[in-house]
Amino acid sequence: MKYLFFFLCFFPFHCPASVSSETVFNLSEKSYAVLGIWEIRAGDLPAWIADSGAESSWNPVVFWKAPPDGPGRGPRGRFWLRTSVILRGQKDETDPLALFFFKIPSAFEVFWDGELITGNGRLGKDRLDEIPGNVRGFIRLPGDKATVGRHQLSLRVSNFHIRKKAHEFRFIFGYNSSLLDRLSKKKEENLLYIGLFLTSTLFSLFLFLGGWRYFPALFFSIFTIFQIIDNFWAYLLRTDILNVSLFYRLNPVLFSANNFSFLPLNLFIIWHLEIPRQKTFSWILAVIALLQVFILFIFHWNFWQLDFAVAFIISALILRQFRRRIIGSGPALIGYGVFFGNWLVVVLVPLLPFFSFNTTEKPFVSLVPSAIFLVALMGSVTVKMREQFRALDALRLRSQRLEAELLKKSIQPHFIMNTLLSIKSFLGRDSSKAEKLIEALAGEFRLINRIAAALEIPLQDELNLCRLHLEVMGFRRDARYTLEVEGEPSAFSIPPMILHTLIENGLTHAFKPRENGIFRFVCKREEQRIVYRLENDGSNLNEMLKEEWKKVEEGMGMRYVRARLDEAYSGKWRLDYGLTRGSWFVEIEKEVV
Repeated sequence: MKYLFFFLCFFPFHCPASVSSETVFNLSEKSYAVLGIWEIRAGDLPAWIADSGAESSWNPVVFWKAPPDGPGRGPRGRFWLRTSVILRGQKDETDPLALFFFKIPSAFEVFWDGELITGNGRLGKDRLDEIPGNVRGFIRLPGDKATVGRHQLSLRVSNFHIRKKAHEFRFIFGYNSSLLDRLSKKKEENLLYIGLFLTSTLFSLFLFLGGWRYFPALFFSIFTIFQIIDNFWAYLLRTDILNVSLFYRLNPVLFSANNFSFLPLNLFIIWHLEIPRQKTFSWILAVIALLQVFILFIFHWNFWQLDFAVAFIISALILRQFRRRIIGSGPALIGYGVFFGNWLVVVLVPLLPFFSFNTTEKPFVSLVPSAIFLVALMGSVTVKMREQFRALDALRLRSQRLEAELLKKSIQPHFIMNTLLSIKSFLGRDSSKAEKLIEALAGEFRLINRIAAALEIPLQDELNLCRLHLEVMGFRRDARYTLEVEGEPSAFSIPPMILHTLIENGLTHAFKPRENGIFRFVCKREEQRIVYRLENDGSNLNEMLKEEWKKVEEGMGMRYVRARLDEAYSGKWRLDYGLTRGSWFVEIEKEVV
Protein backbone atom coordinates (compact mmCIF):
# COMPACT_ATOMS: atom_id res chain seq x y z
CA MET A 1 0.00 0.00 0.00
CA LYS A 2 2.87 2.40 0.70
CA TYR A 3 4.02 2.02 -2.91
CA LEU A 4 0.52 2.80 -4.14
CA PHE A 5 0.41 5.92 -1.97
CA PHE A 6 3.82 7.03 -3.25
CA PHE A 7 2.74 6.48 -6.84
CA LEU A 8 -0.53 8.40 -6.44
CA CYS A 9 1.18 11.32 -4.76
CA PHE A 10 4.25 11.57 -6.95
CA PHE A 11 3.32 10.48 -10.43
CA PRO A 12 0.65 13.05 -11.43
CA PHE A 13 3.02 15.93 -10.79
CA HIS A 14 6.11 14.37 -12.30
CA CYS A 15 6.98 15.37 -15.86
CA PRO A 16 10.50 15.18 -17.22
CA ALA A 17 11.78 18.59 -18.21
CA SER A 18 13.91 17.21 -21.03
CA VAL A 19 11.03 15.83 -23.13
CA SER A 20 11.56 16.54 -26.83
CA SER A 21 8.64 18.30 -28.52
CA GLU A 22 9.10 16.76 -31.94
CA THR A 23 7.28 14.10 -33.95
CA VAL A 24 8.83 12.00 -36.73
CA PHE A 25 6.43 11.12 -39.56
CA ASN A 26 7.21 8.59 -42.29
CA LEU A 27 5.75 9.85 -45.57
CA SER A 28 6.08 6.39 -47.11
CA GLU A 29 3.40 4.97 -44.81
CA LYS A 30 -0.31 5.75 -44.94
CA SER A 31 -0.68 6.39 -41.23
CA TYR A 32 -1.09 9.26 -38.80
CA ALA A 33 0.68 10.66 -35.75
CA VAL A 34 -0.77 12.31 -32.68
CA LEU A 35 1.03 15.56 -31.92
CA GLY A 36 1.11 15.16 -28.17
CA ILE A 37 4.21 16.94 -26.86
CA TRP A 38 4.33 20.71 -27.34
CA GLU A 39 5.99 23.77 -25.89
CA ILE A 40 3.97 26.60 -24.45
CA ARG A 41 4.72 30.29 -23.87
CA ALA A 42 2.37 32.76 -22.25
CA GLY A 43 1.83 36.11 -23.98
CA ASP A 44 1.55 37.19 -27.60
CA LEU A 45 4.46 38.61 -29.62
CA PRO A 46 4.56 38.32 -33.44
CA ALA A 47 8.33 37.71 -33.24
CA TRP A 48 7.65 34.31 -31.71
CA ILE A 49 6.41 33.05 -35.09
CA ALA A 50 9.98 32.57 -36.30
CA ASP A 51 11.38 31.70 -32.84
CA SER A 52 12.72 28.16 -33.09
CA GLY A 53 15.36 28.41 -30.37
CA ALA A 54 15.26 26.44 -27.14
CA GLU A 55 14.67 29.31 -24.74
CA SER A 56 13.82 28.80 -21.08
CA SER A 57 10.56 30.72 -21.53
CA TRP A 58 9.20 27.84 -23.66
CA ASN A 59 8.01 25.05 -21.37
CA PRO A 60 7.32 21.44 -22.45
CA VAL A 61 3.71 20.36 -22.06
CA VAL A 62 1.42 17.46 -22.92
CA PHE A 63 -1.09 19.24 -25.08
CA TRP A 64 -4.21 17.77 -23.51
CA LYS A 65 -2.99 18.50 -19.97
CA ALA A 66 -1.62 22.04 -20.10
CA PRO A 67 0.10 23.50 -17.00
CA PRO A 68 -1.91 26.02 -15.00
CA ASP A 69 -1.13 29.72 -15.04
CA GLY A 70 -3.30 30.27 -11.99
CA PRO A 71 -4.84 28.34 -9.10
CA GLY A 72 -6.69 25.37 -10.56
CA ARG A 73 -6.97 26.82 -14.08
CA GLY A 74 -5.52 26.12 -17.50
CA PRO A 75 -3.69 28.53 -19.79
CA ARG A 76 -5.83 31.63 -20.17
CA GLY A 77 -5.76 34.62 -22.44
CA ARG A 78 -3.15 34.79 -25.22
CA PHE A 79 -0.40 32.18 -25.50
CA TRP A 80 1.61 30.28 -28.10
CA LEU A 81 2.10 26.56 -28.66
CA ARG A 82 4.74 25.01 -30.89
CA THR A 83 6.00 21.58 -31.85
CA SER A 84 8.39 20.16 -34.46
CA VAL A 85 7.36 17.73 -37.20
CA ILE A 86 10.12 15.83 -39.02
CA LEU A 87 9.05 14.45 -42.41
CA ARG A 88 10.96 11.52 -43.88
CA GLY A 89 10.49 9.07 -46.74
CA GLN A 90 8.71 9.33 -50.08
CA LYS A 91 5.64 11.55 -50.20
CA ASP A 92 2.42 10.54 -51.97
CA GLU A 93 1.66 13.54 -54.17
CA THR A 94 -1.93 12.40 -54.84
CA ASP A 95 -2.92 12.51 -51.19
CA PRO A 96 -2.45 15.85 -49.36
CA LEU A 97 -1.14 16.05 -45.83
CA ALA A 98 -3.53 17.48 -43.26
CA LEU A 99 -4.06 18.31 -39.62
CA PHE A 100 -7.14 17.14 -37.75
CA PHE A 101 -8.09 19.01 -34.58
CA PHE A 102 -10.64 17.81 -32.09
CA LYS A 103 -12.26 19.31 -28.95
CA ILE A 104 -10.65 22.74 -29.33
CA PRO A 105 -13.48 25.23 -28.87
CA SER A 106 -11.19 28.27 -28.60
CA ALA A 107 -9.79 30.62 -31.23
CA PHE A 108 -6.38 29.95 -32.76
CA GLU A 109 -4.23 30.58 -35.84
CA VAL A 110 -2.05 27.90 -37.41
CA PHE A 111 1.50 28.68 -38.63
CA TRP A 112 3.65 26.25 -40.62
CA ASP A 113 7.31 27.26 -40.68
CA GLY A 114 6.29 30.79 -39.65
CA GLU A 115 3.66 31.15 -42.40
CA LEU A 116 0.00 31.58 -41.54
CA ILE A 117 -2.04 28.70 -43.00
CA THR A 118 -5.51 29.20 -41.58
CA GLY A 119 -7.44 30.23 -38.50
CA ASN A 120 -10.26 28.87 -36.37
CA GLY A 121 -12.55 31.52 -34.91
CA ARG A 122 -11.33 35.01 -34.10
CA LEU A 123 -8.61 35.85 -31.59
CA GLY A 124 -9.67 38.43 -29.08
CA LYS A 125 -8.35 40.64 -26.31
CA ASP A 126 -11.00 39.42 -23.86
CA ARG A 127 -13.97 37.08 -23.68
CA LEU A 128 -16.34 39.46 -25.46
CA ASP A 129 -13.89 40.14 -28.28
CA GLU A 130 -13.03 36.46 -28.80
CA ILE A 131 -15.13 34.28 -31.14
CA PRO A 132 -14.53 30.55 -30.54
CA GLY A 133 -13.98 28.40 -33.60
CA ASN A 134 -15.26 24.94 -34.50
CA VAL A 135 -15.05 22.02 -32.11
CA ARG A 136 -13.43 19.84 -34.78
CA GLY A 137 -12.11 20.25 -38.29
CA PHE A 138 -9.47 19.51 -40.95
CA ILE A 139 -6.59 21.75 -42.02
CA ARG A 140 -4.89 20.85 -45.30
CA LEU A 141 -1.25 21.76 -45.72
CA PRO A 142 -0.11 23.34 -48.98
CA GLY A 143 1.66 20.73 -51.09
CA ASP A 144 4.77 22.85 -51.58
CA LYS A 145 5.14 23.33 -47.80
CA ALA A 146 5.04 19.67 -46.80
CA THR A 147 8.56 18.72 -47.84
CA VAL A 148 11.07 16.30 -46.36
CA GLY A 149 12.88 17.76 -43.36
CA ARG A 150 12.15 19.51 -40.08
CA HIS A 151 9.16 21.84 -39.83
CA GLN A 152 7.75 23.93 -37.04
CA LEU A 153 4.04 23.96 -36.32
CA SER A 154 2.94 26.93 -34.20
CA LEU A 155 -0.43 27.87 -32.75
CA ARG A 156 -1.29 31.38 -31.73
CA VAL A 157 -4.13 30.83 -29.23
CA SER A 158 -6.73 33.10 -27.73
CA ASN A 159 -8.47 31.35 -24.85
CA PHE A 160 -10.94 33.29 -22.73
CA HIS A 161 -13.75 30.71 -22.76
CA ILE A 162 -12.22 27.45 -21.55
CA ARG A 163 -11.83 27.42 -17.78
CA LYS A 164 -10.54 23.89 -17.30
CA LYS A 165 -7.24 22.77 -15.93
CA ALA A 166 -7.09 19.75 -18.25
CA HIS A 167 -8.81 19.86 -21.61
CA GLU A 168 -8.56 17.00 -24.08
CA PHE A 169 -7.09 18.88 -27.06
CA ARG A 170 -6.19 16.65 -29.98
CA PHE A 171 -4.00 17.50 -32.98
CA ILE A 172 -3.36 14.62 -35.38
CA PHE A 173 -1.05 14.82 -38.41
CA GLY A 174 -1.18 12.55 -41.45
CA TYR A 175 -2.44 11.96 -44.93
CA ASN A 176 -5.94 13.25 -45.54
CA SER A 177 -7.28 9.81 -46.49
CA SER A 178 -5.80 8.23 -43.34
CA LEU A 179 -7.34 10.90 -41.13
CA LEU A 180 -10.75 10.48 -42.75
CA ASP A 181 -10.49 6.72 -42.38
CA ARG A 182 -9.51 7.11 -38.72
CA LEU A 183 -12.46 9.43 -38.09
CA SER A 184 -14.84 6.95 -39.72
CA LYS A 185 -13.47 4.04 -37.67
CA LYS A 186 -13.71 6.05 -34.46
CA LYS A 187 -17.38 6.72 -35.17
CA GLU A 188 -17.92 3.03 -35.90
CA GLU A 189 -16.16 2.22 -32.64
CA ASN A 190 -18.53 4.47 -30.70
CA LEU A 191 -21.54 2.78 -32.33
CA LEU A 192 -20.16 -0.67 -31.47
CA TYR A 193 -19.68 0.42 -27.87
CA ILE A 194 -23.26 1.70 -27.80
CA GLY A 195 -24.53 -1.65 -29.06
CA LEU A 196 -22.35 -3.56 -26.59
CA PHE A 197 -23.45 -1.57 -23.56
CA LEU A 198 -27.07 -1.50 -24.74
CA THR A 199 -27.11 -5.31 -24.75
CA SER A 200 -25.70 -5.33 -21.22
CA THR A 201 -28.30 -2.75 -20.14
CA LEU A 202 -31.17 -4.88 -21.42
CA PHE A 203 -29.72 -7.97 -19.75
CA SER A 204 -29.33 -6.30 -16.35
CA LEU A 205 -32.71 -4.54 -16.53
CA PHE A 206 -34.34 -7.88 -17.31
CA LEU A 207 -32.79 -9.35 -14.17
CA PHE A 208 -34.17 -6.46 -12.13
CA LEU A 209 -37.53 -5.83 -13.80
CA GLY A 210 -38.30 -9.23 -15.30
CA GLY A 211 -39.51 -10.82 -12.09
CA TRP A 212 -36.19 -11.73 -10.50
CA ARG A 213 -35.81 -8.38 -8.67
CA TYR A 214 -32.03 -8.87 -8.55
CA PHE A 215 -31.11 -5.61 -6.82
CA PRO A 216 -27.37 -5.40 -7.80
CA ALA A 217 -28.34 -5.63 -11.49
CA LEU A 218 -29.90 -2.16 -11.16
CA PHE A 219 -26.48 -0.68 -10.35
CA PHE A 220 -24.93 -2.43 -13.35
CA SER A 221 -27.66 -1.15 -15.68
CA ILE A 222 -27.06 2.43 -14.47
CA PHE A 223 -23.34 2.03 -15.21
CA THR A 224 -24.00 0.75 -18.75
CA ILE A 225 -26.51 3.55 -19.41
CA PHE A 226 -23.82 6.09 -18.44
CA GLN A 227 -21.44 4.40 -20.87
CA ILE A 228 -24.02 4.55 -23.65
CA ILE A 229 -24.46 8.29 -23.06
CA ASP A 230 -20.67 8.81 -22.99
CA ASN A 231 -20.13 7.00 -26.30
CA PHE A 232 -23.09 8.74 -27.92
CA TRP A 233 -21.57 12.06 -26.89
CA ALA A 234 -18.20 11.01 -28.34
CA TYR A 235 -19.98 10.08 -31.56
CA LEU A 236 -21.68 13.48 -31.75
CA LEU A 237 -18.32 15.21 -31.22
CA ARG A 238 -17.02 13.50 -34.35
CA THR A 239 -19.88 14.86 -36.45
CA ASP A 240 -20.85 18.37 -37.51
CA ILE A 241 -24.06 18.37 -35.45
CA LEU A 242 -22.77 20.19 -32.36
CA ASN A 243 -22.06 23.88 -32.32
CA VAL A 244 -19.61 25.47 -29.90
CA SER A 245 -22.20 26.96 -27.54
CA LEU A 246 -23.91 23.61 -27.13
CA PHE A 247 -20.53 21.98 -26.51
CA TYR A 248 -19.79 24.47 -23.72
CA ARG A 249 -23.06 23.67 -21.98
CA LEU A 250 -23.10 19.89 -22.32
CA ASN A 251 -19.48 18.80 -22.16
CA PRO A 252 -18.86 19.52 -18.42
CA VAL A 253 -22.09 17.75 -17.47
CA LEU A 254 -21.43 14.67 -19.60
CA PHE A 255 -17.78 14.57 -18.61
CA SER A 256 -18.83 14.54 -14.96
CA ALA A 257 -21.42 11.85 -15.67
CA ASN A 258 -18.70 9.67 -17.18
CA ASN A 259 -16.60 10.03 -14.01
CA PHE A 260 -19.66 9.37 -11.87
CA SER A 261 -20.41 6.15 -13.78
CA PHE A 262 -17.73 4.26 -11.84
CA LEU A 263 -19.88 4.59 -8.69
CA PRO A 264 -22.73 2.25 -9.80
CA LEU A 265 -20.17 -0.22 -11.21
CA ASN A 266 -18.38 -0.47 -7.87
CA LEU A 267 -21.69 -0.64 -6.00
CA PHE A 268 -22.68 -3.54 -8.24
CA ILE A 269 -19.48 -5.38 -7.34
CA ILE A 270 -19.95 -4.79 -3.61
CA TRP A 271 -23.57 -5.97 -3.47
CA HIS A 272 -23.27 -8.70 -6.09
CA LEU A 273 -20.33 -10.42 -4.35
CA GLU A 274 -21.78 -9.76 -0.88
CA ILE A 275 -18.67 -7.95 0.33
CA PRO A 276 -18.82 -7.36 4.10
CA ARG A 277 -19.87 -3.90 5.34
CA GLN A 278 -21.75 -3.18 2.13
CA LYS A 279 -23.54 -0.07 3.39
CA THR A 280 -20.32 1.45 4.76
CA PHE A 281 -18.47 0.93 1.49
CA SER A 282 -21.44 2.26 -0.49
CA TRP A 283 -21.52 5.51 1.48
CA ILE A 284 -17.76 5.95 1.15
CA LEU A 285 -17.91 5.43 -2.63
CA ALA A 286 -20.83 7.86 -2.94
CA VAL A 287 -18.92 10.56 -1.04
CA ILE A 288 -15.83 10.02 -3.22
CA ALA A 289 -17.90 10.29 -6.41
CA LEU A 290 -19.58 13.49 -5.25
CA LEU A 291 -16.19 14.88 -4.23
CA GLN A 292 -14.85 14.24 -7.74
CA VAL A 293 -17.79 16.01 -9.34
CA PHE A 294 -17.35 18.93 -6.93
CA ILE A 295 -13.62 19.20 -7.72
CA LEU A 296 -14.32 19.03 -11.44
CA PHE A 297 -16.95 21.78 -11.45
CA ILE A 298 -15.31 24.10 -8.92
CA PHE A 299 -11.59 23.64 -9.64
CA HIS A 300 -11.86 22.13 -13.16
CA TRP A 301 -9.53 19.33 -12.12
CA ASN A 302 -10.04 15.73 -13.21
CA PHE A 303 -8.85 13.99 -10.04
CA TRP A 304 -8.33 10.54 -11.62
CA GLN A 305 -6.10 9.43 -8.73
CA LEU A 306 -9.24 8.78 -6.64
CA ASP A 307 -10.60 6.48 -9.34
CA PHE A 308 -7.28 4.66 -9.40
CA ALA A 309 -7.27 4.16 -5.62
CA VAL A 310 -10.91 3.01 -5.55
CA ALA A 311 -10.35 0.56 -8.43
CA PHE A 312 -7.29 -0.83 -6.64
CA ILE A 313 -9.28 -1.37 -3.43
CA ILE A 314 -12.25 -2.93 -5.25
CA SER A 315 -9.86 -5.33 -7.03
CA ALA A 316 -8.42 -6.36 -3.65
CA LEU A 317 -11.93 -6.95 -2.27
CA ILE A 318 -12.87 -9.11 -5.28
CA LEU A 319 -9.67 -11.10 -4.80
CA ARG A 320 -10.53 -11.68 -1.16
CA GLN A 321 -14.01 -12.93 -2.09
CA PHE A 322 -12.41 -15.19 -4.69
CA ARG A 323 -10.18 -16.72 -2.03
CA ARG A 324 -13.25 -17.25 0.13
CA ARG A 325 -14.85 -19.03 -2.86
CA ILE A 326 -17.83 -16.71 -3.07
CA ILE A 327 -20.08 -17.69 -5.98
CA GLY A 328 -19.46 -15.52 -9.06
CA SER A 329 -16.21 -14.02 -7.77
CA GLY A 330 -14.05 -15.82 -10.37
CA PRO A 331 -15.64 -14.29 -13.50
CA ALA A 332 -15.94 -10.95 -11.68
CA LEU A 333 -12.20 -11.00 -10.88
CA ILE A 334 -11.35 -11.63 -14.53
CA GLY A 335 -13.75 -9.00 -15.85
CA TYR A 336 -12.81 -6.27 -13.38
CA GLY A 337 -9.11 -7.08 -13.78
CA VAL A 338 -9.33 -6.63 -17.57
CA PHE A 339 -11.33 -3.44 -17.08
CA PHE A 340 -8.80 -2.08 -14.56
CA GLY A 341 -5.86 -2.96 -16.80
CA ASN A 342 -7.41 -1.35 -19.87
CA TRP A 343 -8.31 1.74 -17.84
CA LEU A 344 -4.72 2.05 -16.64
CA VAL A 345 -3.46 1.95 -20.24
CA VAL A 346 -5.95 4.60 -21.38
CA VAL A 347 -5.26 6.94 -18.45
CA LEU A 348 -1.59 6.45 -17.73
CA VAL A 349 -0.03 6.04 -21.17
CA PRO A 350 -0.80 9.64 -22.24
CA LEU A 351 0.90 10.81 -19.04
CA LEU A 352 4.14 9.05 -20.02
CA PRO A 353 5.70 11.13 -22.80
CA PHE A 354 8.17 8.41 -23.76
CA PHE A 355 5.29 6.15 -24.91
CA SER A 356 3.72 6.40 -28.35
CA PHE A 357 0.42 8.24 -28.32
CA ASN A 358 -0.80 6.01 -31.15
CA THR A 359 -1.41 3.30 -28.56
CA THR A 360 -4.51 4.95 -27.16
CA GLU A 361 -5.61 6.70 -30.36
CA LYS A 362 -6.01 3.64 -32.57
CA PRO A 363 -9.65 2.61 -33.10
CA PHE A 364 -11.03 -0.63 -31.65
CA VAL A 365 -8.02 -1.12 -29.30
CA SER A 366 -10.22 -1.18 -26.18
CA LEU A 367 -13.17 -3.00 -27.76
CA VAL A 368 -11.96 -6.52 -26.93
CA PRO A 369 -11.13 -5.74 -23.26
CA SER A 370 -14.52 -4.05 -22.88
CA ALA A 371 -16.29 -7.08 -24.36
CA ILE A 372 -14.38 -9.41 -22.02
CA PHE A 373 -15.26 -7.17 -19.09
CA LEU A 374 -19.00 -7.16 -19.86
CA VAL A 375 -19.20 -10.87 -20.69
CA ALA A 376 -17.29 -11.77 -17.51
CA LEU A 377 -19.55 -9.68 -15.26
CA MET A 378 -22.71 -10.97 -16.92
CA GLY A 379 -21.27 -14.48 -16.58
CA SER A 380 -20.71 -13.81 -12.88
CA VAL A 381 -24.37 -12.86 -12.51
CA THR A 382 -25.42 -15.95 -14.48
CA VAL A 383 -23.35 -18.24 -12.25
CA LYS A 384 -24.91 -16.75 -9.14
CA MET A 385 -28.43 -17.00 -10.55
CA ARG A 386 -27.78 -20.64 -11.47
CA GLU A 387 -26.76 -21.40 -7.89
CA GLN A 388 -29.86 -19.63 -6.62
CA PHE A 389 -32.01 -21.77 -8.93
CA ARG A 390 -30.32 -24.89 -7.58
CA ALA A 391 -30.94 -23.76 -4.02
CA LEU A 392 -34.57 -23.01 -4.88
CA ASP A 393 -35.04 -26.45 -6.45
CA ALA A 394 -33.51 -28.07 -3.38
CA LEU A 395 -35.82 -26.00 -1.19
CA ARG A 396 -38.84 -27.07 -3.19
CA LEU A 397 -37.86 -30.74 -2.89
CA ARG A 398 -37.41 -30.27 0.84
CA SER A 399 -40.78 -28.56 1.06
CA GLN A 400 -42.39 -31.43 -0.84
CA ARG A 401 -40.82 -33.96 1.50
CA LEU A 402 -42.01 -32.00 4.53
CA GLU A 403 -45.45 -31.74 2.95
CA ALA A 404 -45.56 -35.49 2.43
CA GLU A 405 -44.46 -36.08 6.01
CA LEU A 406 -47.04 -33.66 7.28
CA LEU A 407 -49.79 -35.36 5.27
CA LYS A 408 -48.69 -38.70 6.64
CA LYS A 409 -48.82 -37.28 10.12
CA SER A 410 -52.29 -35.90 9.47
CA ILE A 411 -53.63 -39.33 8.50
CA GLN A 412 -51.33 -41.48 10.58
CA PRO A 413 -53.01 -44.56 12.07
CA HIS A 414 -53.17 -43.40 15.67
CA PHE A 415 -54.89 -40.16 14.58
CA ILE A 416 -57.45 -42.14 12.58
CA MET A 417 -57.83 -44.67 15.37
CA ASN A 418 -58.33 -42.06 18.07
CA THR A 419 -60.83 -40.21 15.93
CA LEU A 420 -62.73 -43.43 15.15
CA LEU A 421 -62.78 -44.31 18.86
CA SER A 422 -64.24 -40.89 19.56
CA ILE A 423 -66.88 -41.48 16.88
CA LYS A 424 -67.68 -44.90 18.38
CA SER A 425 -68.10 -43.45 21.85
CA PHE A 426 -70.35 -40.70 20.53
CA LEU A 427 -72.51 -43.20 18.63
CA GLY A 428 -73.44 -44.94 21.89
CA ARG A 429 -74.45 -41.78 23.74
CA ASP A 430 -74.77 -38.85 21.30
CA SER A 431 -75.23 -39.73 17.63
CA SER A 432 -75.48 -36.08 16.59
CA LYS A 433 -71.95 -35.40 17.87
CA ALA A 434 -70.70 -38.45 16.02
CA GLU A 435 -72.28 -37.16 12.82
CA LYS A 436 -70.73 -33.70 13.24
CA LEU A 437 -67.31 -35.20 13.96
CA ILE A 438 -67.51 -37.35 10.83
CA GLU A 439 -68.51 -34.33 8.71
CA ALA A 440 -65.71 -32.17 10.17
CA LEU A 441 -63.09 -34.89 9.63
CA ALA A 442 -64.22 -35.50 6.05
CA GLY A 443 -64.23 -31.76 5.35
CA GLU A 444 -60.71 -31.36 6.74
CA PHE A 445 -59.27 -34.20 4.63
CA ARG A 446 -61.15 -33.02 1.53
CA LEU A 447 -59.75 -29.47 1.89
CA ILE A 448 -56.21 -30.71 2.64
CA ASN A 449 -56.18 -32.83 -0.53
CA ARG A 450 -57.35 -29.84 -2.59
CA ILE A 451 -54.87 -27.19 -1.36
CA ALA A 452 -51.76 -29.07 -0.21
CA ALA A 453 -49.92 -28.95 -3.57
CA ALA A 454 -50.54 -25.23 -4.27
CA LEU A 455 -47.85 -22.57 -3.79
CA GLU A 456 -50.32 -20.07 -2.33
CA ILE A 457 -54.01 -20.27 -1.49
CA PRO A 458 -56.61 -17.67 -0.42
CA LEU A 459 -56.27 -16.92 3.26
CA GLN A 460 -59.97 -17.62 3.72
CA ASP A 461 -59.44 -21.26 2.63
CA GLU A 462 -56.66 -21.67 5.16
CA LEU A 463 -58.86 -20.25 7.93
CA ASN A 464 -61.69 -22.65 6.97
CA LEU A 465 -59.24 -25.54 7.25
CA CYS A 466 -58.16 -24.34 10.68
CA ARG A 467 -61.77 -24.13 11.90
CA LEU A 468 -62.46 -27.68 10.71
CA HIS A 469 -59.37 -28.93 12.48
CA LEU A 470 -60.30 -27.13 15.71
CA GLU A 471 -63.77 -28.66 15.49
CA VAL A 472 -62.35 -32.19 15.09
CA MET A 473 -59.86 -31.69 17.93
CA GLY A 474 -62.59 -30.16 20.12
CA PHE A 475 -64.67 -33.30 19.78
CA ARG A 476 -61.68 -35.53 20.45
CA ARG A 477 -60.38 -33.62 23.50
CA ASP A 478 -63.82 -32.77 24.89
CA ALA A 479 -63.09 -29.07 24.73
CA ARG A 480 -64.20 -26.00 22.85
CA TYR A 481 -61.70 -24.16 20.63
CA THR A 482 -62.51 -20.94 18.82
CA LEU A 483 -60.66 -18.94 16.15
CA GLU A 484 -61.16 -15.19 16.23
CA VAL A 485 -60.15 -13.29 13.08
CA GLU A 486 -59.38 -9.59 12.81
CA GLY A 487 -58.94 -8.05 9.37
CA GLU A 488 -60.17 -8.84 5.87
CA PRO A 489 -58.94 -12.36 4.94
CA SER A 490 -60.41 -12.15 1.44
CA ALA A 491 -57.69 -9.64 0.47
CA PHE A 492 -54.75 -11.89 1.36
CA SER A 493 -53.13 -15.19 0.41
CA ILE A 494 -50.77 -17.60 2.21
CA PRO A 495 -48.87 -20.85 1.54
CA PRO A 496 -51.14 -23.83 2.37
CA MET A 497 -51.33 -25.40 5.84
CA ILE A 498 -49.14 -22.71 7.45
CA LEU A 499 -51.75 -21.65 10.02
CA HIS A 500 -53.04 -25.24 10.25
CA THR A 501 -49.58 -26.37 11.34
CA LEU A 502 -49.18 -23.53 13.84
CA ILE A 503 -52.60 -24.19 15.37
CA GLU A 504 -51.83 -27.88 15.67
CA ASN A 505 -48.61 -26.99 17.51
CA GLY A 506 -50.59 -24.70 19.79
CA LEU A 507 -53.10 -27.44 20.59
CA THR A 508 -50.33 -29.90 21.37
CA HIS A 509 -48.13 -27.69 23.57
CA ALA A 510 -50.40 -25.04 25.11
CA PHE A 511 -53.60 -26.78 26.20
CA LYS A 512 -54.38 -29.61 28.56
CA PRO A 513 -57.15 -32.12 27.76
CA ARG A 514 -60.69 -30.75 28.31
CA GLU A 515 -59.28 -27.21 28.48
CA ASN A 516 -61.06 -24.67 26.30
CA GLY A 517 -58.89 -22.37 24.22
CA ILE A 518 -58.96 -19.29 22.01
CA PHE A 519 -56.84 -18.61 18.93
CA ARG A 520 -56.66 -15.01 17.74
CA PHE A 521 -55.55 -14.22 14.19
CA VAL A 522 -54.79 -10.76 12.78
CA CYS A 523 -54.06 -9.97 9.12
CA LYS A 524 -53.14 -6.45 8.03
CA ARG A 525 -51.08 -4.48 5.55
CA GLU A 526 -48.44 -2.00 6.75
CA GLU A 527 -46.91 0.10 3.95
CA GLN A 528 -44.83 -2.35 1.85
CA ARG A 529 -45.43 -5.46 3.95
CA ILE A 530 -48.20 -7.84 5.00
CA VAL A 531 -48.32 -9.03 8.61
CA TYR A 532 -49.98 -12.21 9.91
CA ARG A 533 -50.09 -12.72 13.69
CA LEU A 534 -51.50 -15.79 15.46
CA GLU A 535 -51.89 -15.90 19.26
CA ASN A 536 -53.29 -18.50 21.65
CA ASP A 537 -53.64 -18.93 25.38
CA GLY A 538 -53.27 -22.14 27.38
CA SER A 539 -52.41 -23.24 30.88
CA ASN A 540 -49.25 -25.03 29.75
CA LEU A 541 -47.76 -21.66 28.80
CA ASN A 542 -47.33 -20.81 32.46
CA GLU A 543 -45.01 -23.81 32.84
CA MET A 544 -43.04 -22.62 29.78
CA LEU A 545 -42.59 -19.21 31.38
CA LYS A 546 -40.83 -20.83 34.30
CA GLU A 547 -38.36 -22.51 31.97
CA GLU A 548 -36.12 -21.11 29.24
CA TRP A 549 -38.55 -21.55 26.39
CA LYS A 550 -36.01 -20.15 23.87
CA LYS A 551 -34.07 -23.40 24.23
CA VAL A 552 -37.03 -25.38 22.89
CA GLU A 553 -35.98 -26.98 19.61
CA GLU A 554 -38.09 -26.36 16.53
CA GLY A 555 -40.03 -29.42 15.49
CA MET A 556 -41.00 -30.65 12.08
CA GLY A 557 -44.05 -28.39 11.98
CA MET A 558 -42.05 -25.17 12.35
CA ARG A 559 -39.46 -26.38 9.83
CA TYR A 560 -42.30 -27.01 7.41
CA VAL A 561 -43.58 -23.46 7.95
CA ARG A 562 -40.14 -21.97 7.21
CA ALA A 563 -39.69 -24.12 4.10
CA ARG A 564 -43.10 -23.12 2.76
CA LEU A 565 -42.42 -19.41 3.35
CA ASP A 566 -39.01 -19.55 1.67
CA GLU A 567 -40.43 -21.45 -1.28
CA ALA A 568 -43.24 -18.92 -1.80
CA TYR A 569 -41.41 -15.66 -0.98
CA SER A 570 -37.69 -16.49 -1.53
CA GLY A 571 -36.10 -14.57 1.34
CA LYS A 572 -38.65 -11.75 1.38
CA TRP A 573 -40.23 -12.85 4.64
CA ARG A 574 -39.63 -12.84 8.38
CA LEU A 575 -40.88 -15.17 11.11
CA ASP A 576 -40.89 -14.43 14.81
CA TYR A 577 -42.44 -16.29 17.73
CA GLY A 578 -42.40 -16.35 21.51
CA LEU A 579 -44.29 -15.65 24.72
CA THR A 580 -45.84 -12.29 25.44
CA ARG A 581 -48.38 -11.28 28.11
CA GLY A 582 -49.18 -14.93 28.91
CA SER A 583 -49.91 -15.81 25.25
CA TRP A 584 -47.94 -17.67 22.62
CA PHE A 585 -47.58 -15.72 19.38
CA VAL A 586 -46.23 -16.37 15.89
CA GLU A 587 -45.80 -13.39 13.57
CA ILE A 588 -45.12 -13.67 9.85
CA GLU A 589 -44.17 -10.71 7.65
CA LYS A 590 -43.78 -10.74 3.88
CA GLU A 591 -42.69 -7.98 1.53
CA VAL A 592 -45.19 -6.67 -1.00
CA VAL A 593 -43.78 -6.73 -4.54
